[in-house]
Amino acid sequence: MANRDRNPLERVGCSGSSAAVRGIYTAALDTTAARIAEQCGAGGVDLIALGCGDAKREVKLAECLLPHGARNNIQDIRLFLLDISHSKVFSASRRAPNTVANRTPS
Repeated sequence: MANRDRNPLERVGCSGSSAAVRGIYTAALDTTAARIAEQCGAGGVDLIALGCGDAKREVKLAECLLPHGARNNIQDIRLFLLDISHSKVFSASRRAPNTVANRTPS
């Protein structure tokens, strides 16, 4: 199989390692969160997730944004979850506060 036909994670040798995949994924979200915090400055941030499904990525982004937001004086981070599947949004909306609350800086 040609290298260009392979999954991007297979190209870097991470296809069999879920820890490596999570690390790459978390690092990318952390970089994104840092850029959001730098661009927004002090005040509040609204994360609006369209077609969020189970919202795992969106919740992880909110988690990553917490420490960057604290350093950039962001006072309020709100997460809006929108999806056509009511059941997915309902379960995600119940899980998100617990997940993010465990990471909230004191």
